Parts: sequence; C-alpha cells; structure tokens
Amino acid sequence: MARTTKRRVPSEGEASTFDSDLEWFRQHSHELLPIYEGRYVAVLRGEVVDSDDSFEGLAERVYGKYGYREILMKKVEANPRPFRIPSVRLVKS
Repeated sequence: MARTTKRRVPSEGEASTFDSDLEWFRQHSHELLPIYEGRYVAVLRGEVVDSDDSFEGLAERVYGKYGYREILMKKVEANPRPFRIPSVRLVKS
C-alpha cells in the first residue's frame, strides 16, 4: 500500500517554510559559496542542516532525520544555470 503524507498548505498571504528557505538561500548564497560550492545543501527554517556531494545521499539522510516534508535541497553554485520549462504555444490559424 502506498504511503500518503499530509502537507499543510499556507493560508493566503502566508509564505511557506520552503519559500522562506528559498529566499534565505538566495540572500545568503555569497556566504554559502566558500563553504559549500559544488555541494548540495539542505535548508530548514533558515539553517543549513546537512550537505553532500550527491543529491540522492543528502535526500536520503535528510528525509530519514526530518521525515518526508518540504525541505529545500539545492546545489550551491557560483553561476547557477537558469531553469527553463518549455511551454505549449498556441497559434491562431
């Protein structure tokens, strides 16, 4: 049987912990670079709680310790590549 998890959805106007942690990551990236460049970090409530060279290794440890929940896991890079998602374009005929 598949395991299901419940996730609290932030109310309107309230930022999720994930969004807050992403903003924290962006604001502190210059401090993280000398320590974690090229590594993946897990950020929870504005604190780096773990890091690893491998995303899979990091995710396994972090979810094992904190449970399956929203946790920011991101690679620390000096020049991150933009993430592009292709979209469907509608053309009127």
